Amino acid sequence: MSEINLPTSAKQDEILNAVKTSGKVLKSKVFDVPGTYSWKVPIGVEEVYLTGCGGGGSGAHGPDGSSGYYGACGGGAHYVEYYPVKVDPEQTVSITVANGGAPVSNGGTSGANGLAGGITTFGGYLSLSGGGGGNYSTRKGGVAGGPSGTNGSDGILHTSVNGIVPELRGGNCGTFIGGTLGSYNHIYPGGDGATGSGGGGVGINSEGTPSGKGGDGFLIIKWWE
Repeated sequence: MSEINLPTSAKQDEILNAVKTSGKVLKSKVFDVPGTYSWKVPIGVEEVYLTGCGGGGSGAHGPDGSSGYYGACGGGAHYVEYYPVKVDPEQTVSITVANGGAPVSNGGTSGANGLAGGITTFGGYLSLSGGGGGNYSTRKGGVAGGPSGTNGSDGILHTSVNGIVPELRGGNCGTFIGGTLGSYNHIYPGGDGATGSGGGGVGINSEGTPSGKGGDGFLIIKWWE
């Protein structure tokens, strides 16, 4: 698969203006529920423009104990906007829309790592990786799935703060914001990530209180007809 190079804003405007003068109408198809699909390219269409992302990683969960760390937050997914793809008219393309990483709870004295988000694909033309899950043992936030995603926040000592930590979050995915890091002692769960963004981690002594879920992916196809 070739390297992804997104068109600049000026190039997007150039494309839009050129097609508008031809009298064609912009149409779209949205896939925003995780799963597998197939889509048939309309007659006469030879190029489509894709916007979408993979799934965000979920936050980690700290272990039980008298001292320890908040779980690290999940990473944001790879995101693209108006990515051009050459296609053949009437071909059928397989599509996968990613799940975000599922929330985790600890197993008592053992913490739990967050889970990576899934991959969103458009046939063999485009693959958008998910964000990595937060790591409770290294306390490192999940790694971003690719460009336009950011890493999740690292964990911190529980003695540093007690409560939701709004400045520590799961990684972003484009303009979608990650979930907040939660408290310890069964008070606050980690916040769920928005679309494609990472979930927040959760601290020690919170068995049964889940970390934040990673946001699910999506894919929007646009074309002129």
